[in-house]
Amino acid sequence: MEQDLLVIGGGINGVGVAADAAGRGLRVTLCEMSDLSSGTSSASSRLIHGGLRYLETYDFKLVRESLVERSILTRLAPHLIHLQPFVMPHCPQLRPYWMLRLGLFIYDHLSYDPGIPSCRGLNSQEIATLQLKSNYNKALEYYDCTEDDSRLVLHVALLAQQQGATIMPRSKIVAAHRMQNGWHVTLEQTKANGRLNTLHLHCKAIVNAAGPWAQKVANEILGIKTAHKIKLVKGSHLVVPRIFNHDKAFILQHTDGRVIFLLPYLRDFTLIGTTDILLNTIENPPIVSDAEIQYLCDVTNKFVQNTITPEQVLYKYAGIRPLFDDNHKDASKISRDYVIDTDDVAAPVFTIFGGKITTYRHLAEVLCNKLTKYFPNCGAAWTKDAYLPGGDFQDNDIDSFRHNLIKDHENLPPRVLMHYVNNYGTRALDIINDIQNKTDLGIHFGAMLYQCEVDYLVKNEWAHTVDDILWRRGKMGLWFNASQVQALEQYLASFKHK
Repeated sequence: MEQDLLVIGGGINGVGVAADAAGRGLRVTLCEMSDLSSGTSSASSRLIHGGLRYLETYDFKLVRESLVERSILTRLAPHLIHLQPFVMPHCPQLRPYWMLRLGLFIYDHLSYDPGIPSCRGLNSQEIATLQLKSNYNKALEYYDCTEDDSRLVLHVALLAQQQGATIMPRSKIVAAHRMQNGWHVTLEQTKANGRLNTLHLHCKAIVNAAGPWAQKVANEILGIKTAHKIKLVKGSHLVVPRIFNHDKAFILQHTDGRVIFLLPYLRDFTLIGTTDILLNTIENPPIVSDAEIQYLCDVTNKFVQNTITPEQVLYKYAGIRPLFDDNHKDASKISRDYVIDTDDVAAPVFTIFGGKITTYRHLAEVLCNKLTKYFPNCGAAWTKDAYLPGGDFQDNDIDSFRHNLIKDHENLPPRVLMHYVNNYGTRALDIINDIQNKTDLGIHFGAMLYQCEVDYLVKNEWAHTVDDILWRRGKMGLWFNASQVQALEQYLASFKHK
């Protein structure tokens, strides 16, 4: 197979580069050793944000870039990214109130986004409704955005595919030979039936977006030495039953200098995170330690009336952030900005260090601009105005789309229809195209998951396993019991023989 560009890694940065490069006219293949977004990109705090706390380290460039990208992404993917009010309770022993006001004032002005409300102080009546402990009598409110990280990755991968890229999950790079005019690469692909298939391709350039494995891929597979190094930082999160009777999120200051987010999550839950733990080696899979669980519970309980215990944790997950090593010893102080390492002695390799979900599009644009040096026919940047699949609502009016969908499909459960809109946007119509009533949805596996959606995910979104569907193509696993998981697993097994 002859390609211009091979992208290694199916996380947010990898799919972002694949989409941008393919849209510029390059022949692109993306390989991922597991499922798309199966690593760091499915273990985030589910935020599209500027990074308010980075102002304290004077990282104004990263904050500004992130806030600009927040505005772009809310426009291009309104079904995936949602405006969320955040409350910051004032802790007088940590920072003076005026400092918080000043920080949020700067945050607002760095964004220049008229569509997002400005920060404000809350009055005592408003604070009384927040279910905080009584010693918190001052608080500020500002806005950022929430998202479903895995679905964002999937939609960017679909955009890449629409532009002609070949997306190959479960395809591990096992060997690479550098030549003067490119790379000869060997991939080992695991098929749905478990069989291994060896593929060979020739590409002119490689982007190493392997996240925590980027250093290993560079050194051991590609045989290059990078100018930068990775610092591995584990971030853990908890999901507990809903703590509050309102829909505001919180950013909590802690005495160790960190901040913890409490986020309303999927109607029934509260998401709590994250920790910052330096690692010397990659945990695969990353483990949420008992100490981290207790830490997150302790910080939460300093602020909320409805305290929580480790026994109440319904679900926990951890991800490893592949930050570039800027010599900081404190994990929370390591920059979340990105660095692109270039090795172009012969056929070029670009290795990505760092980055965050919010800035994936800009990172991809910067990297693909570098490709024009090696590909004279490479087109101009284009993703700033490219709707992600399903984000192209008429007149940018998602509310009218929801209303009309319910009206036009009155025989289907409204909650299921809203689930389709939130996960697929206008692509919801593809799922229910031939469905007239509830029985046409097919087997009901549990929660809001029906056969028609499972079939769609297998055929159109590279889903193979139960985890692909319950935890990455959506988060239905939070409602599923063991017998429901088994039934879904048995149904998916039928696809392996087709």
